[in-house]
Amino acid sequence: MDTYNKEIEHYINALLIKPGIDKICYELGKILEQSGQIEDAQICYQRNVPVHLIEQYAQSNKSWTILDTLSENSNSDRDFRYEMVYLGEELPLLPAKGLSKNLHPNFQKTNVLAKDMLVYFLPNGRGWANKNASAVLTQSNCLLQTLSTGVCNTVAASNHLPNVHQLEGNVVFLSSRWGSRAYFHWIIDVLPRFQLLRKVGFCWDDISYFVLHNPTTTFNQEALKILEIPPEKIIDSSDIPHIQAEQLIVPSIIGEGRGQDRDVQFLRQIFLKDLQDSHQGKRENIYISRKYASRRRIANEEEVVNLLKKYGFRQVFLESMSVMEQASLLYHAKNIVSPHGAGLTNIIFSQPGTKLIEIFSPYYVNTVYWQISNHCRLDYYYLIGEDFDNQDDKKHGAKDILVDIDSLHSLLKIANLT
Repeated sequence: MDTYNKEIEHYINALLIKPGIDKICYELGKILEQSGQIEDAQICYQRNVPVHLIEQYAQSNKSWTILDTLSENSNSDRDFRYEMVYLGEELPLLPAKGLSKNLHPNFQKTNVLAKDMLVYFLPNGRGWANKNASAVLTQSNCLLQTLSTGVCNTVAASNHLPNVHQLEGNVVFLSSRWGSRAYFHWIIDVLPRFQLLRKVGFCWDDISYFVLHNPTTTFNQEALKILEIPPEKIIDSSDIPHIQAEQLIVPSIIGEGRGQDRDVQFLRQIFLKDLQDSHQGKRENIYISRKYASRRRIANEEEVVNLLKKYGFRQVFLESMSVMEQASLLYHAKNIVSPHGAGLTNIIFSQPGTKLIEIFSPYYVNTVYWQISNHCRLDYYYLIGEDFDNQDDKKHGAKDILVDIDSLHSLLKIANLT
């Protein structure tokens, strides 16, 4: 057991030196599993570190705490307050449709719980972020876990954070894991948080700075320009990772319940403008290709495209389009076929009743777009690809997809696309 204790201590303190590193957390989980600490191992596999292990093994000279759940009593805490924007609710899910009435296990849910949406105010609050994680801390060094992302809960105990950068005025902290660099997370998880700020009465003149992590992609810049965020008010946490604000303002992390009507309408107002109340223009069938992606490509795409052409589908490559162009394309789509991937983020712009067939690898069935399809009132179908594993070096979520053409043909008929 002494050997296990030494290894656990090693990994805990490695996460104090380099917070947010998934691989370290995963290796910690393996050691915990080997030592029989199964529950703690599972927590690590979910990108978290059990608090009692940090307390036991962390080499820290700081006083720190972690608040996991922000209860209603927390609003009287002098370290922060919040304003409620939307109450949480249980959202029903219509069943997905496939080749069989026996649905894949990942499609068995009948509802999803959307949590409360709030805006938090932290006098002298701190924010820290890298590309893998983010942390929000009160002035008394309490980490607010529900406002933090990734492997974040060693941050409060760490003696190795960069020097804190002091900022005056109201500072909005929006840095989060994958938030700016991944199209899905930017559109679905980050942009609706601007709406929460507006709902509690903020205009951008009230804000001194917005903190985002490396918001340099074309889709980042396009959205910030449309939202009229002044470039001089943006602080990049890849340059300044650790800040403390006179008042730190943090909208809730979106999480479950993504793609609700209120968020969709907000995003449509940004990117569709005059199109959202108009049904003019020809609607078409589109196939979203991942030919130029590095993962989850269709291995036999030529066969797939040849079949879809018979049904009037046009192959499109979204990487070359602006967000507004993608929004317009999906708004005018009548039927959509696509492998699972970020391009399907744009179904939030599709009109109710649009038919969607999503294609998965059998190794990775992520149902987020089924849930969003429900909120957007789309007609959702799915197809699981063949057992095709010639990429042992790739993680399950990255493997390419082999489509059985007869199965796709059958599903097109079930969806009444003949």
